[in-house]
Formats: sequence, structure tokens, C-alpha cells
Amino acid sequence: MPFPTIVGQDRVCRLLDAYVRQEGIPSLIFVGPAGVGKRTVALELARLVNCTGDEPRPCGRCNSCRTISRLRHPDIKLVFPIGPLGRRSQGEDEGDKSDAVAATLDRYPEFELGQAQPALDSKYLIRRPMIVWLREDMARPPHAARRRFFIILHAHRMNDEAANALLKILEEPHEKTTFVLTTDSPNQLLSTIRSRCQSLRFSALGTTDVFTLLTERFGVDRAKAEPAAAFGQGSAGRALRFARRESDVLAPAAVAYFADSAGTDREILNAIGELDRTPQWLLTDTFLFLFRETLRAKLELDSAYARLNPAVAERAARSDLNYLRRALQYILKRDQDSALYTNPRLSSYSLLSALRPPQTKAARPARSHRPPTRQAK
Repeated sequence: MPFPTIVGQDRVCRLLDAYVRQEGIPSLIFVGPAGVGKRTVALELARLVNCTGDEPRPCGRCNSCRTISRLRHPDIKLVFPIGPLGRRSQGEDEGDKSDAVAATLDRYPEFELGQAQPALDSKYLIRRPMIVWLREDMARPPHAARRRFFIILHAHRMNDEAANALLKILEEPHEKTTFVLTTDSPNQLLSTIRSRCQSLRFSALGTTDVFTLLTERFGVDRAKAEPAAAFGQGSAGRALRFARRESDVLAPAAVAYFADSAGTDREILNAIGELDRTPQWLLTDTFLFLFRETLRAKLELDSAYARLNPAVAERAARSDLNYLRRALQYILKRDQDSALYTNPRLSSYSLLSALRPPQTKAARPARSHRPPTRQAK
């Protein structure tokens, strides 16, 4: 099997191996959920093609393999969304390009092979200066590689100027250059970009595969790996972030509120100060996971997280099944409409209010049961 270090993507690996054997690798789009190995496979493909060591390849020991793994090879470029530049981006201004390149290279250590890909702010974009950087590099022969690779992560987050610039490059790519775009939202890419690339679909990983990766490749303790694999929902990257630092993927303030609160008005207001400082995507992800595991406990399905966190089992015991299902449906819908929630304080309040159990909703003024007194005639 080609790419022996890749788990759960056998079909994709066989197709890529066929391209390599035919010595004709087209521009590619890797499509699939976040954290299932798209970036890893892209880097392994670059290592395989450019390996100078002994069989089996990639050997992982030669200078080419080692520099690609650490993103220090001059012919392997990685592009991903970045925050606002130091100055306003205008066309191909050299200052804009140098700022963008510097901001990208500064974060390369976080994207090295073997690292869990870091979460990127949803407002970050891939801008035109980054594509200009690739275009200028492609105009020169490769420095050392048999084939140069330009890997664009989260390619659907290119702004219009970047997408149009990339389209022009893809129309006439250099014969020794391969573009690899990764995305979990292919429909947000220009159809003309999709038509110029070969799409390969990555599948979500099985929980057992994620558990094996965590314990055998990353050395995660089995007790921690079990709830992490469940949290990953088929994403090894997501599971690894949970295992290494749970607070990066589960907001501590939301976990504490979930464990201790009955959802009264006073408790909601007291929690807002902490929760409105939490990124909304993290808040939504946290409650989605907590309510999902509570529902599993309610249905008497195995939940490693519930076994380690009694508050989940306690909430399951006192919660109505229909309420838990409705809460999950609400969170999923909210996740899809996340762009609508721009005011953090109001957003946090609306979320907590919608998720409180039915019995704690604000009570109406009590009505008197005494019969009305008759007025004297």
C-alpha cells in the first residue's frame, strides 16, 4: 500500500500512487471534512515524488523528506488564510506581498508534518498577494525538487481577487509544478477552478482509526484518547487538539456553566460576562459536544466523556429526552447560521436562553385562585 503512514484513506492513496507511477500529476483538490489527513497526504505526496533515499519511499530520512516535513524545502510552499495585513492590500503592492509572506512563514512551524493543524479564525482569508507570491515562484525553475508543490489549505477562503489570480495560473501551469487545494466546502470554490483540477474525496475516519492514531502515533494515554476520539467525530486533527489541550476545543466557561447551572435567568446573566469573551464558534462547538454526549448517556449508549465527567450523567438523568433532542437540533441550526450572530453578548444570551430546560423558563406572574369578590350593589 502506498503512503503507509496514512490511515483510513486507502482509495485516495491508491489514486495518487497511480498518478506518481504515470509521472503525470495534475492540479488536485482534496475534498473532505477538516482533520482527516488532507494536508498530511499533500505533504506526503510531495515527499514521495521528491524523495532521494532508498525504497520504500518516502524514506523519511533523506534531506528532501526532512526539509519537506519541516516546511523548509525551497520548492514546497504552503498557503493558508491569514489575518489582516499590516497595511491595506492594494493590487500587487510589494509591501502587501512581503507582509503576507512574512505572516505566513511565521506560522509554518504550526503546520509541519505530524502536527495537528491549528484552528484558524473564521474571518481570516487567502488574499491575492499570496497567489502572486506563488506565481512569481513558478516563473523560475525549481531549486532542488523533481516536482514543485504549492499546497493551498482552506482554498474556499480565497477572496475574489485571489481566486481569479489562481485561475489564471491554473490555465497554464508550469510542467514541473503541482497545485494541491484542500477544502471542506468545495462548492464555495469557483466552478472554473474546480474544472481545472482533479477532485479526490477524503472520508471521515472511523473512531477506532482515530483512537489508534492518537495512541500509537502521537503517544496519547489510552484513557484520554477514548473521549478524544469520540470528540473528533472522524477527525484525527480535532481529536488530537482535544487530547493535547482540551480547553482549546471545549470552552472552560461553557463546560462550567453546563455542569453547575439549572438555566435560571440569574445564572444566565451571571455567565454572560465569561461567555461573551469566548469565540462564538467555540461556544457552539462546546455545547454541541456536551449535549450530544448527554443524549448518548440518556439513551444508555457508551460515552467515554460521560464516564469521566459525572456532570454529564447527572444532567442526562434529570433531562427530558425530547428536550435534549430539541437542544441539539437548535445548536446544529445555529452552527449553520453562525454568520448571523455578530454581537457576542447578545449571541451568548440567546444561546443560553434557548438551551435552558423547560422547567426553568421565566415563570409568568401567578394568578390568584380566590373567587372574585362581588361588588356591593
